Amino acid sequence: MGELDGGPEPWAPEAPGSVAGSMAGTVTFCPVGSPYREVAVDDDEAEFRMLAVAVGWRRRGVARTLTRLCLDRARELGQHRLVLCSDRRMTSAHALYAGLGFVRLPDRDWSPAPGFELQAFCRDLP
Repeated sequence: MGELDGGPEPWAPEAPGSVAGSMAGTVTFCPVGSPYREVAVDDDEAEFRMLAVAVGWRRRGVARTLTRLCLDRARELGQHRLVLCSDRRMTSAHALYAGLGFVRLPDRDWSPAPGFELQAFCRDLP
């Protein structure tokens, strides 16, 4: 599934029925210790980043499945919260996250470059 030493855990499932090596989507799960964490600040938080779905696979549940994998992985690791950031213009993604129980975390919004604003979201885990 990935490294357990705090390294990133990139996941990229192959698209069923496609050319070998074709990806339906990808996401990078960032556990505690990962150098790719950007909005997770506590050791009881996991983060995921760079969720993307191939054009031909959009609106077919790939993003939902990848997000659920991240939720499951965070629970496996004993994390109490999963956080992410998303471009403010990605309203379809925001609706998906809201439907999966994520809420805005505006105190962690940030901008890595002028004109590129990211909004933070979180979901507490049971």
